[in-house]
Amino acid sequence: MTRKIAQGSCREGFLVRHNPIFKRINASGGKRFLAFLLVASLLISGCTSAPIPVTPSTPQYLDYLFPTVPEYLSGQTAVQYHNEAWGALQAGYLTQASAGFRRALNGKREFFPALAGLGYVALAERQPTVALERFREVLIDEPSYVPAWVGQGEALLLSSMEFEALGAYEEALNFDPSLETVRRRVEVLRFRRLQSLISAAQKADDEGQLGAAAQAYREALEISPESAYLYRGLAAMERAIGDPGSALENISRANLLEPNDPSGFILQGEILESMGDLDGAEQAYSEASRLEPSNINASRLETLRARLALSRLPPSYRTISDSVSVTRGELAALVGVRLDLFLSLLPRDETILITDTRDHWAAPWIRTVAQTGVMEVFANHTFEPNRTLQRGELAKVVDELLTIVKNRFPENKFDWENQNVDFSDLLPRNIQYESAAIAVASGVMSQLEEGRFELTGLVSGEEAMGVVERIQDIYTEIF
Repeated sequence: MTRKIAQGSCREGFLVRHNPIFKRINASGGKRFLAFLLVASLLISGCTSAPIPVTPSTPQYLDYLFPTVPEYLSGQTAVQYHNEAWGALQAGYLTQASAGFRRALNGKREFFPALAGLGYVALAERQPTVALERFREVLIDEPSYVPAWVGQGEALLLSSMEFEALGAYEEALNFDPSLETVRRRVEVLRFRRLQSLISAAQKADDEGQLGAAAQAYREALEISPESAYLYRGLAAMERAIGDPGSALENISRANLLEPNDPSGFILQGEILESMGDLDGAEQAYSEASRLEPSNINASRLETLRARLALSRLPPSYRTISDSVSVTRGELAALVGVRLDLFLSLLPRDETILITDTRDHWAAPWIRTVAQTGVMEVFANHTFEPNRTLQRGELAKVVDELLTIVKNRFPENKFDWENQNVDFSDLLPRNIQYESAAIAVASGVMSQLEEGRFELTGLVSGEEAMGVVERIQDIYTEIF
C-alpha cells in the first residue's frame, strides 16, 4: 500500500528546514536522518493542505457497492474527495473516509453519493442504525439509487432483519438486474426465508392455528410462486378453515405444476366432493388411482361412484330410507339399484308383460326384478307398484334372492338351509312359512317381539334398506 503526501508548506516545516541544527546535519551529509525529521514533523503537525488519497492493494469491503456519481454531478470538485474517501474506506482508514465523504458533502445533501458513502462507513464501523439513516436519507430524494438500496440491505442484514434485507436487495435488482453478487445473496435469503415460513406453517398446523399456517404458506408462495408443495399446503389449510373455493383454486394450481403427484388429486377430489361436485371428484379420484393404484384409492373411488350413482337417482329413491312404509315399486328400486351387479349376471325373461308401470319413476328397476324372477308380476300383467309392501312379501323376495345365490354357488353350504324357526304367529304348514324361516335363519330379516313374524305387518324404509344391504353383503362375501 502506498501513501502520497500532498504538496504544500506549513510553518512547522519551514522552521525545521531553517533550524541551525538542520543546517549542520545537512552539511555533515545526514540527509537520510533529516528526511525522517521532515516527514515526522509534517505528520505530527497534521498541517497537510489536502486529504490523503489511498490506493488499497486489496479492498476490505467487497460487498459494498461504490456510490457512483451521476453524470449531472460529475463536474463538481467533490467528485475527487468522494473517490479518495472510497479508497480510504476500502483500505480500512475509516476516519479518513468519513472526513473525505463529509468534505465532498460539504454540509449539503445535493451530492448524495457522499451521503451513501457515509452510510457505508457506518456499516464498516458496525453501526447499522446510523447506516440505515444515511441510506434512507438518500432514498427519500433518489429512490432509484442502487448503491443506497444495496447499503440498506447490508445494514438490515447486520441488524438480523433478513426478510427486510431481502426486500432491499430485491429493489436493487429491480433497478439493476446485472448485480450478480446481490442476486446470489437474494437467492440465499429467499431460501432461508422459505425454510423459516415452511417451518412456521407446519408448527402452526400442529398447534391448530390454521389461519396462521395458511398465512405462512401464502408468504412462502410470494418467494416461491411455482412450488406445488406450497400450493398443496395452502389448499389443505384453506379447506380445514372452511374456504373450499380458495382451496380448490390452489390445489388445481398445484396439480398443474405437478401433474404426477397423486396426493394432489386426492385432495382435489375431497374438496370437490365436499362442495357437491361428485362428477369432478370422480375425475380427480380416477386420476389419483391411475397414478398410484392401491386398495385405498380404489375403495375411495368406488365409494364416490356409489354416491354419484345415488345422486343421479330420482328424488323418490333418495327418500325411501325415511319412509314409514315402503311400496312394491320402492322395494324393486332398492333391489335394482343396490344389487345391480348381481342381477346383471342372471338370465332374463324378456317376454314378461307389465301394464301398470310405464309412468312410474321406478319402472326400469321394476322391469329388471320382474324379468329376473326376483319379484312377481300378477296374472293380470300388473305389478301394483304403489301397493304398500307387507313383511310376508318381503320374505318371499328374500327367499328368491337367497335361492339364486344358492343355485349359483352350489358348492357352498349355507347356514339358512333346512333350518326350522319357531314363530308364535306362524305355523310350518302355512304356505309363507318357508320364506319367513329362510329370511330369519339367514339373518336377513328378524323376528319381532314374542317370536312373532307378522306376515301382514308393514315394512319401513329403514327395514327394507337393511334387508337389501344384508343380501348384498352375503353375495359380496361369497363372490
